[in-house]
Amino acid sequence: MQKVLLVGLYSNEACPPFSLALARSIHANGCEVYAVLPADVDNRGEWVSAPFVAATLFVDINAGGSPAGKARKLWVIARLKLLAALGRVSVGGERTFDCTILTFAHRWNTFVAGLFDAGPVVLLLHDPKPHSDENPRQAAMIREQGRRADFLVVLTRGFAAFAASEYGKAADRVLYLPHKPFDAVASTYRATDKAPTNYLFFGRINRYKGIDVLIEAFARLEASGASVRLTVAGKGDFSPYEEAFSHLGAATLMNEYVSDEDIERLFSMGNCVAVVPYRDATQSGVIALALAYGVPVIASDTGGLREQLDGGHVGLFCEPGNVESLLARMIELADDTSARERQARLMSEYARRVSAGYDDAVGEMLRVVGESRG
Repeated sequence: MQKVLLVGLYSNEACPPFSLALARSIHANGCEVYAVLPADVDNRGEWVSAPFVAATLFVDINAGGSPAGKARKLWVIARLKLLAALGRVSVGGERTFDCTILTFAHRWNTFVAGLFDAGPVVLLLHDPKPHSDENPRQAAMIREQGRRADFLVVLTRGFAAFAASEYGKAADRVLYLPHKPFDAVASTYRATDKAPTNYLFFGRINRYKGIDVLIEAFARLEASGASVRLTVAGKGDFSPYEEAFSHLGAATLMNEYVSDEDIERLFSMGNCVAVVPYRDATQSGVIALALAYGVPVIASDTGGLREQLDGGHVGLFCEPGNVESLLARMIELADDTSARERQARLMSEYARRVSAGYDDAVGEMLRVVGESRG
């Protein structure tokens, strides 16, 4: 039985549930899963109780930026280095693994993997091509880790060739794994012509995500007299959009970290439509959430978003950065309850197909990585 070390070092947002779902599928393929996670990971209780995880090492790697937090982090790192030198760092007593899977690029990945006899290192590249406003230091870190890894995994096939070229890999060292819908697939979408259509922008606030385009399109839709609402939910600098947003009528801003409970509430709103108006993207975790909840999606036709929505057979698409194009798609769903119901049904059906094939896709990844060991 292969022993797989799974490293997911972000405490919240997409990393914890994505890593847990991957761990479940790795175990379903007959492997023992050992995990290294931050001590403050959101879903710690689920990891501790998960029957498919053999053992978990929690490390205080994300200590805060205060002097005390920095001192604690330095102590944790020094202690781990010393214990590793003495051969005393283990996960459930294990120090040698058949492969190590890094679920997200993180600045401490190389350090953590270096504590063990890690086997081939596999890095999941959620965004092989940096976003247009990516932090240069973050982009450099991802590039460096991508070049160090033995294998890369992309979440949309359309970026496999780019990743191979950008990170200096042979084509057979870049693998594909679909982005599994988060949580259990839902089919409880509520479409009614007796309530507003609830457009939802969810996720971290970044310039590349086209929030300005969404605000202008919604303003025009609202001015037409349509029964609509807009919710923008996510952390980040919202100041560039505050003035335009303040002129909207039926609009709500949650400029904060969004808890799992609030995520469920937002995606379960009646007549919910997720809007992903990105200027550029390789894939979107928001689409994976919308699939899980069976919520219709309007997405920009950019990067890997069409591929992520069954090659365009699911969802509605607009031109990136084009207000008129986005507005037309918003009107299409605002005016037609049956259209929302149809899109919700297509989303749920496609989510079930992706989820049903996920274990096999993970198994193929493990097979290729395992064969590289000879």
